[in-house]
Amino acid sequence: MRYTHCQTAAVLIVLTAVTLIRTPVMQGSPESSAEHPAAAAATNTAVQNLPDLDSTAQSYYDLGNIAKARELWQVGLQGAEQLFGSNSLATTPFLGGLARCCESGRRWDSAAFLLKRALAIKEASLGRDHVEVAFALRHLGGVYQLQGDYEGAAAVYTRSIAILEKTRGTEHLDLALGLTCLADAHQARGHYGKALAASERALAIRERELGENHPDVAASLDSLASICRAKGDYGRASALYRRSLSIREKWFGMDHPDVAHALCSVAALQEEQGNHDAALPLYERSLAVFEKKFGPAHAQVAYVLGCLASLQLNLGHYDRAVALSQRSLSINEKLFGPDCHEVASALAGLARIHLIVGDYAEALGLLRRAHAISEKHFGVEDPMATVIENSLASAYFNLGEGPRAIALLERSHEIRAKLLKPEHPQFVRSTDNLASFYCRCGESEKAAELFRSSLEIKEKIYGKEHIEVAYSVWGLAHCYHALGRSEEATSLFQRCVTINEKVLGNQSAAVGNSSFPAKSLAEHRNGSWA
Repeated sequence: MRYTHCQTAAVLIVLTAVTLIRTPVMQGSPESSAEHPAAAAATNTAVQNLPDLDSTAQSYYDLGNIAKARELWQVGLQGAEQLFGSNSLATTPFLGGLARCCESGRRWDSAAFLLKRALAIKEASLGRDHVEVAFALRHLGGVYQLQGDYEGAAAVYTRSIAILEKTRGTEHLDLALGLTCLADAHQARGHYGKALAASERALAIRERELGENHPDVAASLDSLASICRAKGDYGRASALYRRSLSIREKWFGMDHPDVAHALCSVAALQEEQGNHDAALPLYERSLAVFEKKFGPAHAQVAYVLGCLASLQLNLGHYDRAVALSQRSLSINEKLFGPDCHEVASALAGLARIHLIVGDYAEALGLLRRAHAISEKHFGVEDPMATVIENSLASAYFNLGEGPRAIALLERSHEIRAKLLKPEHPQFVRSTDNLASFYCRCGESEKAAELFRSSLEIKEKIYGKEHIEVAYSVWGLAHCYHALGRSEEATSLFQRCVTINEKVLGNQSAAVGNSSFPAKSLAEHRNGSWA
């Protein structure tokens, strides 16, 4: 919601009196019984000249000045509460803004608290089926997703969509964004049928209302492609991503940042399929666009450099990979400081290169720093935390410190078990990580127990024929092989091969390590695999 002119002026009067004018007044002095002249003058100036605080704060937020935006939204909230009361609609823009600041700082619980307060105010003031309530629910659903509560997110998205259908009809453009959000929540839970249905409906609405070559249609194509990619339908995903790229090139021109983002999506899909040579020129073109638009030291430049470093690593060009990764790290450190999420990610990427080339001591130093950043700022629910911990454990293991690797993963797993739901993606990944290292350390019984637990959770989330399920099946087969349970191991290896072939089809041989289960099965059968 936005303020009326009267509301804005009134809030500014309060803000001026409370926060802008801090002239001390002695009790009993003439000024204490009448309006202070300086305060009156400042108030008049504020009313005449200061813009809407919400809009000004949003401008600072859009420019990346989160601290200034937070300050203005907090001052605005205090003023609105004093003038209109703490349960007034006038407070809700400021509550929403403060929630966005919390999201920027990855403080999901605080963001959810603020958004629930704003939602309750809107429901009480406007009714439960008002369009503003629908928008508030959608914002809250986004935070639930960031917390890993995909079921909760899907529930509030569904309610938001129902309100919009009731108030604006079943074909309104506002529905498209809600349907896209719902599709994301379903995709995260592995409910691909539901995700596809919601995403395809969103695409159809936008094509009908905006035409087939609008940037918002391209966004819907990206969402649909992401679902297809996740379920292993690479052919359809590629066609969707390329159509999205074509729309953006025609709409914006060849050297626009939106085109560069689209190029990254096409490149990432090629890389995922093992087509590294095809991915390379796409990433390089994307990098050139970002550098031309933003200069050589921008966050988007750092991101693509990290992608290129990973690709060069897969191509076996280790020196190039190190140089690209170091440049990405340097940019992120200069832009965001030494303790941000982007730096932790860049450190982990650089460490991965050193792990693969066998420079474990160098990798260990980088990963310790990345782990310290992750623990200090981002919490165990952060996806990067499990990546860092797994790499750090690998470094310890390869340096002959297997017990230390296990202790690290056990500690992290215990913390997640207390804080996260069993179906939370980071808890499941933590379970897999710990099970894998139990395997590597010869503790096959412990590993098998964890893989069975992980498999049970994944089958509930994704069904029985998902790539994530195949990973746990393969891990359990490995454990049974080590324990001498040959028939069970053979059955599980065969199941893993079947899942890979069904999901990936004829592309399975080209996709990463997807052919590894078949190799493992053959080696298990002839007794050459240990």
